[in-house]
Amino acid sequence: MSYKNLKDEIKIPEEDPFANDKLDRGKIADSLSAIIKTYIGPLVLSINGPWGFGKTTFIKMWRQKLKNDGHPCIYFNAWENDFSENSLFSFIGELNEFIKESGLKPKEKKSLETHIKKLVKTGGKTLRKSIPMVVRLASQGLIDFDKATEKEISSFLGSLAEEKILEYQEEKNTLKNFKENFSSFAHSLTFGEPTPFSSPLIVFVDELDRCKPTYAVELLETIKHFFSVHYVVFVLGVDRKQLSHSVRGLYGNDMDADGYLKRFINHEFTLPNPSLKNYCEYLFEYFKMNEFFDLRKTGSQFKEERVPFNYVLFNLVELLKLDLRTTGQVFSRLNIAIRQMADADYMFPECLAALAVIKSADEELYKRLFNREYFEEILDPITKKINKSPFSNGEEWQTIKVFVKCLGMTEDQISNKINSYIEATNRRAGHMFYLEAYKKFLHINRIHKSLFSKIEFCDSFK
Repeated sequence: MSYKNLKDEIKIPEEDPFANDKLDRGKIADSLSAIIKTYIGPLVLSINGPWGFGKTTFIKMWRQKLKNDGHPCIYFNAWENDFSENSLFSFIGELNEFIKESGLKPKEKKSLETHIKKLVKTGGKTLRKSIPMVVRLASQGLIDFDKATEKEISSFLGSLAEEKILEYQEEKNTLKNFKENFSSFAHSLTFGEPTPFSSPLIVFVDELDRCKPTYAVELLETIKHFFSVHYVVFVLGVDRKQLSHSVRGLYGNDMDADGYLKRFINHEFTLPNPSLKNYCEYLFEYFKMNEFFDLRKTGSQFKEERVPFNYVLFNLVELLKLDLRTTGQVFSRLNIAIRQMADADYMFPECLAALAVIKSADEELYKRLFNREYFEEILDPITKKINKSPFSNGEEWQTIKVFVKCLGMTEDQISNKINSYIEATNRRAGHMFYLEAYKKFLHINRIHKSLFSKIEFCDSFK
């Protein structure tokens, strides 16, 4: 029995990183590569997409493709590093790791390590729990320390204590020295001798929007004011909306978050909406669901399980516009649920698939169904989103609606409903369908227990 789940990341083969790309994003990577790999910089490019949109997988595939093509790349997971009190040294640590794992010759490594030591030395002078004052002022657009004269600086800071002015000037000089050292490192790595690279250093910063607001903003400011130099390109994987919340969380709700972020990001690229159908087909294959259905009994009640299961699952995922991460969770849950099915048990495939989707898409509705509540409008949160689609008029959705109605009935009431259809003298079109549907759910108590227990069991797997 296989309880495979999507916490095992999508495989990214080193030799062909986009081999498992089911969202057709390889072409996007090629287009972006053509832009950035010849860019002397400084450049900060954001890859924008909401949570669960597949940004991390895309970035990792793209990074590996660039590495295969001989471009120096670093991957920095901001969320995994936001425990650090100083993002500057987190970055320097990643540079050091890059040199160790780069495959460079000892002589080449030694040359670059000399530059790293200089960065540590100059960076140490700014080691504080907060970003230096000089950076805060520049980030908020209050002063341009690269262009401002000493007279302008003194005028701006005239209300501050003299030691603060001296602190500002010292930090300005330290920052200048740091950037000069980092620029020298980047040039030596990318276009200098004797390293083999001939393109900018490309630094991927991922999961920035998941960080604590203080760390997310500090990291942006660090990138801009410490590492924004020629021969370096930063690629940020972000949810722009969430990142804006982080900015306002630190500077207040009145802060112009968009204007603030434009100070740091030169260009934005928004990932296009993926084909959920293609992704669902990939997940069906990934979880080996075809193999599961092939092994099911081929008796009359089992032979059509796969078709309605797929039809309901794929349509609801697409019509409800689930994101990629949530879609993966639905398939992971169903993978566990279907493998609990005994060979002699009918799966009620439309209902099982629908329950798994509803649990991820609308937890409140799922709880109502679990508690066997029923009222005429109970499915409105779903029906409003699928109306006018062919799916809403199909037998599969009508079967699900009968199932939901039966959840609110006793078995005696269902039996009476069946009899009313049998005894009807003026049978309208569709009566036979509903007669068979209610007969299917006659033993609703057992069906409820069977289906919901399998869905709930999935939550025991973390």
